[in-house]
Amino acid sequence: KRLDRLKEKLRWPQDADQLPVMTWEELRAKSRSHAPEGADLTKLRHLVVFEGLVHDVTNFVPTHPGGVNILAPFLGKDISKAFNGEVYEHSNGAHNLLGTMRVARLVDDKKVL
Repeated sequence: KRLDRLKEKLRWPQDADQLPVMTWEELRAKSRSHAPEGADLTKLRHLVVFEGLVHDVTNFVPTHPGGVNILAPFLGKDISKAFNGEVYEHSNGAHNLLGTMRVARLVDDKKVL
């Protein structure tokens, strides 16, 4: 029973097939990193793309173990190479945590990535 209670508290990643689709244009419009001067940042998010899926990392940015400065250049962009070893080889735990932040599937020229 205790294990069942713990499992109920876990936030599982949404199945990628169930996610809405988003274009690069939509991602940029919703992303703080592409906000025009004077934009209301409270309505914008920190979005990244990893292996064709869009992730909202807004609430994670302040607590990232490597600090905000290491993430800043990647916000609003595809982080796949950096996340998979170009900058740092992330652990399975990091992959799982990122998975809980999925918000959309990226489409490019009407093709789902």
